[in-house]
Amino acid sequence: ADPRDDDVEGVPPVDSVNVWHLIAGDNATSPRRAVLVNTTVYIAGPWKYISPHAALHADALAGPVYPNRSSVANPLASHTGYCGARGCLFHVVDDPSETRDRVDDVDASFLAALRADMAAEVATIYDVDHSTDPACLDAAWHRYGGF
Repeated sequence: ADPRDDDVEGVPPVDSVNVWHLIAGDNATSPRRAVLVNTTVYIAGPWKYISPHAALHADALAGPVYPNRSSVANPLASHTGYCGARGCLFHVVDDPSETRDRVDDVDASFLAALRADMAAEVATIYDVDHSTDPACLDAAWHRYGGF
């Protein structure tokens, strides 16, 4: 983290998990148990949860070699699926290709807890329109030399 970020009003503190021992090879297990991929995708342990009605872009299985001759007329990008009203849930260890939606197979309390954890993580996202915020523009030019 940039130590200069500590003095910016309204910016939350850095939120991170120390994974150095995993990277260095001292430990084979990550201390991170869950990852918020974006506002619609959350991975917790072996489970990948996708929010209700979220679009699943490139929702098709490609052949062993992709692109191939058929991909010109039928590219993966032309396939879009959508999660239902409860979302989508995949066990990515048992089903790494995410072909079996398990959202209807799990206990409602498990799904509710997963969704609550995801919502708590989403609430921590700091989001500002950097292209129009005067403080961001000023910092980009004067603090970071235009970066």
